[in-house]
Amino acid sequence: MKCLLTLWLILFTLTSWAGTSQLIIIDCPIGEGKAVGEFRTSYSQFNTGLDFLPIGPGAFPVPPPECKENGFFVYKEDFSEDEIKKLENFIFSDDYQNLVKNENVSSFFKLAKIYEYMEYPILDYYDLYFIDIWEFGEAENSEEYKKTADQIISKYEKITVTNDLYPDSRKPLVYIHYLLAELYRRTGKFEKAAEKIKWASKNNYNDLNEDFIEFQRYLINKKNSKFYLIWQRHEIIN
Repeated sequence: MKCLLTLWLILFTLTSWAGTSQLIIIDCPIGEGKAVGEFRTSYSQFNTGLDFLPIGPGAFPVPPPECKENGFFVYKEDFSEDEIKKLENFIFSDDYQNLVKNENVSSFFKLAKIYEYMEYPILDYYDLYFIDIWEFGEAENSEEYKKTADQIISKYEKITVTNDLYPDSRKPLVYIHYLLAELYRRTGKFEKAAEKIKWASKNNYNDLNEDFIEFQRYLINKKNSKFYLIWQRHEIIN
């Protein structure tokens, strides 16, 4: 991937976030034109939500450079000729271009669809769907949150029963069950949340911080669907 122009930018400071970012403009490998994106060079993370949402200036993830003419994301450095041909079939399809035109579809959701079309292992991109939920931040539950959460739940439930996993797939499955517990709890489905956190706890071998699991179980038992940070565990429980 040949970088045509690299500029250093200091992003302006807002009450929500700020950070140092590197602007990247490159040739788009699909179609014509340029792909524009940024590389986060510095940020501050103050805390973590129970959904692993990083809290702090500039901690929000950024997508790969996006081709302005067709919406393709340059997610790796080199593409083979066969990959280019296959990607062109999808990127210029009506299905993908409809996603590009839809302002309510996030960059990460579109990127996940590209990975899915290329038939990459689902564990390579399952977290891209979850990033969609981060835009809600600390906001209380809403119908829009629940709608997005239900979509992610549908994807993640399929992962728990799929055979398309890496040989050593227990660790990511612990995280997936934990995230399902969080999503079910936030949407008020406490019985399903209890099932998922029980599985995560039973199969967790120091892969996931036990504080997360313990606090999650406590909130589920209390039928509490609010957003919390992990550090709030002690003040809530005590």
